[in-house]
Amino acid sequence: MKRILLLSALGISSILAQQGDRGKPQPEPIPASEIPPAPYLGIEDSMKTFEVADGFKLEPIAHGEMVCMPVALDFDADGRAWVVEMRNYMINLDGTRENEPTGQIRVLEDTNGDGKLDKITTFLDKLIIPRAIAVTPDGVLFAHKDQLFFIKRDGLKPVGEPELVDRDYAKGGNPEHKSNGLLRGLDNWYYNAKSNYRYRCINGKWVKQKTLFRGQWGIAQDNQGKLYHNNNSTLLVGDTQRPGLHYHHPEVSFKYKASQRIGGNEVYPIRVNPGVNRAYQKGLLHEKTGKLKKTTAAAGMTIYRGNQFPEKYQGMGIVTSPCANLIKLIDIKRDAQNRPNGSHPLGKKELIASTDEWFRPVNIYTAPDGSAWVLDLHFGLIQHKAYMTSYLRKQYSSRGLDKPKPNNGRIYRLSHNSAPLAKVPKLSTLDDAELIQHLGHTNGTVRDKAQLQITSKLTAGNSSLVALLTKEFLASKNPLQQLHILWSLEATGNIPTEVFNTAIKSTDLSVQTSALELAHITNTPQSIIELIPQPKSQAANSYLYALGVINTKASIARADKNIKKFPKISYLQEAYLTGTTKSKNKKIANANIRDKKLANLIKKAGSKHIANVVKKSGEGLTGEYLASFKRGEKVYAAAACASCHGMQGEAPAPGFPPLAPSDWVTGDPERLTKVIMNGLTGPITLNGERFKTAVAMPPNNANTALQKDSDLADLINYIRNLGENEASQITVDQVKIYREKAAKRTQPWTEKDLQNAK
Repeated sequence: MKRILLLSALGISSILAQQGDRGKPQPEPIPASEIPPAPYLGIEDSMKTFEVADGFKLEPIAHGEMVCMPVALDFDADGRAWVVEMRNYMINLDGTRENEPTGQIRVLEDTNGDGKLDKITTFLDKLIIPRAIAVTPDGVLFAHKDQLFFIKRDGLKPVGEPELVDRDYAKGGNPEHKSNGLLRGLDNWYYNAKSNYRYRCINGKWVKQKTLFRGQWGIAQDNQGKLYHNNNSTLLVGDTQRPGLHYHHPEVSFKYKASQRIGGNEVYPIRVNPGVNRAYQKGLLHEKTGKLKKTTAAAGMTIYRGNQFPEKYQGMGIVTSPCANLIKLIDIKRDAQNRPNGSHPLGKKELIASTDEWFRPVNIYTAPDGSAWVLDLHFGLIQHKAYMTSYLRKQYSSRGLDKPKPNNGRIYRLSHNSAPLAKVPKLSTLDDAELIQHLGHTNGTVRDKAQLQITSKLTAGNSSLVALLTKEFLASKNPLQQLHILWSLEATGNIPTEVFNTAIKSTDLSVQTSALELAHITNTPQSIIELIPQPKSQAANSYLYALGVINTKASIARADKNIKKFPKISYLQEAYLTGTTKSKNKKIANANIRDKKLANLIKKAGSKHIANVVKKSGEGLTGEYLASFKRGEKVYAAAACASCHGMQGEAPAPGFPPLAPSDWVTGDPERLTKVIMNGLTGPITLNGERFKTAVAMPPNNANTALQKDSDLADLINYIRNLGENEASQITVDQVKIYREKAAKRTQPWTEKDLQNAK
């Protein structure tokens, strides 16, 4: 009996270890003799493996017993770092102890101001795969066992029991595809990667609200509050507008592309990279050098908003790439339509690169001292068991990368040699007037923390702050301070008239657009028309939103005029309609609308029988088809389909094809099954237009969520009726036949191959 149990356990282990296999050859791209060893190095020897861009300095500030497998952090009002430690991520090749409660949140601080961390305090322990944290003046918001909690605190001590904020925070998928981030945006909401929800405490209660789906691991914002994110194969993606400007109207389904890729995805490692999943595939590595061509595991990022690097680095993106053992610098520019684009200012060199294969940077943050703090998981295994191939398993074990050490994990400080570290202010000790001054601080992280302190006081009933904020706004010559004052006042639900009227006349576009986006909480929105007769192109979306808030015949006329003036700017009509959701008028104005698209949207939104105008997911399904559709929604989440295609099939990231609407989804079910099982590469004709995909769709024949024919059938029935899609039901028997045919395929499909397979 014991022998049977042992054999069963070994069998399970083997399956787990190779569930990323695709049933095809996995040749060695580099002879073993040409792969350098990857010994675990002590901190001094490890530091010798780095190449750092000219002018910069990298130094370890936490290692050994101070930190263990860090994945996220947040700074509090006094500059202390609250670090999330995911201690049980893939501690062996089978990931067998993943759900043991070993995770921790520990606070690291510099108690004497010498720039070195010298004190550790454990705040919470016994956490399961913790992944995100946000520190507030009175507590901590944190992710634990796939759920979101808030716990009150007294300094560095937890108070009482955690409050459950969201039971489904990181529902479905695996650790590579679960919600994370908890970035407090300029607009006072907490945003997440791998999620289409945001959170905020309103009147003492945590509120969950839908937003656009963003990214996979890591999220950041710039000085104007625009969000940045990415996915494993895309270094950086940036939103075109501030979040919230284009909420989906409750009665109209927008096809809004919120973001676009910034720059290329090329990486320039300084060691060979055979230890990358599916490196055996042709084209992934450079044939001559064996180095990775493009990122395969982009992770956390920051937009540099500090005050220690030279000015030219302000607003640049810094992105981690753990599989390439490097950190990328990206210069970000925006065009007249607010669309971001980027370049690699260091050419074929990286900001930080290492020959140490244990260097696994997974997150980076702009610190209150002006530097950038790098979180290094410093562990050999980075690929989750759900995707690990036999090839990668061999790579890891051959170099001892699968053997945990007593102290995995490090934190580094990246600074510039041209200036000393900035002094970290103790915001919790400042009075109201001093806090308001820090809203104009030269460090964006400090400004954010000062705003958090102020909004907490405002929501707690400190009404005297409003007068101080108003006075400072009218006197300030610092647009960044004015921007943070505006969004601090947003927490009160009212922007004073004199502040609003001054802000929308500002020559600084970030101040002007913020005021326009806050038009719904001012008493004089009508003044928008008189004060801004014609906005600049970068403010056009915000202006249309504000006109929607006014929602009169005059605002419709002005909207028509601006839509005509800016024919190349996308989503002006949607911006107007979104504004109407905040309008005090109960009905959308019925005026002579020349713009046909706007007229059609307003007609849809104003219909009394909206269900007949805009199809909702699953509408009209009954019986077993409806049951299959509902089950399919859970399979969609578990299979991590949303990572590329979005929660509603909208494909929020550029270069990823939408699933709704999609004639590939509603068309031939056999073709759809083949694509899901074997993957798809190259351009395709989608909805009558040529679509160039960003990366090849990976096969799913080993996806643990799709091993049953019934689960695959449910998934197909779900996406074939997602959003505007309408298609016939697929049975389990059909799927079984299609899967058997797909099993013979060992390579991803191309559009031409699928056509010839008929």
